[in-house]
Amino acid sequence: MAQREDVEQGLERLVQLEQKVQRAVALLQSERSERETLVQENTHFRRKLTQQDQSVRPLQERMARLEKERDRIKAQLEKLLAQVDSLLEAGLEAS
Repeated sequence: MAQREDVEQGLERLVQLEQKVQRAVALLQSERSERETLVQENTHFRRKLTQQDQSVRPLQERMARLEKERDRIKAQLEKLLAQVDSLLEAGLEAS
């Protein structure tokens, strides 16, 4: 009888071990699937980031040109205002 109980316990342990292995395999498959999904998402977002970077670059260049133009116009206006101030002062002194 003891041998039979040992065999039954051994079989029960084997069944439990098999269930654990099946759960581990299922978990591994799930993790691999999730990893593949994340890799695909990562690739998608990298492409999207590259496209956005390509769209932003011309805008940044245009902005830099406009800022230079603004600075040039500002300098011209300051020069003109200084000339107007000089003329006004000269006109006030003449009166």
